[in-house]
Amino acid sequence: MHETIVKKVIQAMERAALVLVEVSARHVHLSEEDAKRLFGTSAELTPKRPLSQPGQFLSEERVSLVGPRGSMENVAVLGPLRGKTQIELSKSDCVALGIAAPLRESGDLEGSEGITLEGPKGTLSIASGVIIAKRHIH
Repeated sequence: MHETIVKKVIQAMERAALVLVEVSARHVHLSEEDAKRLFGTSAELTPKRPLSQPGQFLSEERVSLVGPRGSMENVAVLGPLRGKTQIELSKSDCVALGIAAPLRESGDLEGSEGITLEGPKGTLSIASGVIIAKRHIH
């Protein structure tokens, strides 16, 4: 029922020529290799619902993020799989985790912060890949 209401609201906005603006909460993009490490060798992301960007989706899979100061559980994983693992957080998320991620455009990961990810089948520590995403519109 909730999805039906959302679809109707979006259709009404399109008819009214309004621009859809979304907020992107904390989330993870995984490489194929890292997804297998966290979810098992035969792991594939299971789409839960599509995102506004064509071909992208919220997956059923979730991970935990572990930093020097704290951890966050049940963090959304977005699909499809990417060439490189990337974690997008808010400034307050970074403070809670004890990391100093830079403000960057999505995909600009060089020299970014590292973190540990925990999945149901394994743990992975990455040296870089955590950013605070610059404001943008899709």
